[in-house]
Amino acid sequence: MNHSAPRLDELEALALQVLWRMRQDAQRAYEPLGFSPMQCLALNLIRSGVEQPGALAEVLEASPPGVSQLLNSLEDRGLIRREIEASDRRRIRLTLTAQGEEQLGELNRRWREVTLPRYRQLSEGEIETLIAVYQKMLGGLEEAP
Repeated sequence: MNHSAPRLDELEALALQVLWRMRQDAQRAYEPLGFSPMQCLALNLIRSGVEQPGALAEVLEASPPGVSQLLNSLEDRGLIRREIEASDRRRIRLTLTAQGEEQLGELNRRWREVTLPRYRQLSEGEIETLIAVYQKMLGGLEEAP
């Protein structure tokens, strides 16, 4: 699809502003509870079915040592468990503990509380469109150069 440069310039400028504000929202939501946005994202991804450290590194576009450090911090807090798979002892499966589920619920409640004023400005149709756009953009990342 061919897009005009001025419209892409406008989109990029707006995207940077939105990203910055969402980052500030994430800090307001998570830091009072002692979490980084990356830790919260990792917990959400593990709950959604990203069960291997390598898969988590791929989704986060992070180095395996960086993900290992991230997982260590979550495991030390009792939020995740690393289990060796019985069928292949070389594979590690990530799961949330009961405490991890509870903490993630609180983190997500805080996120909703902080971001709700932004989303209240949008109609249901705009929210549906935004979800579709986000899904399309995330799905297309594998194909990007």
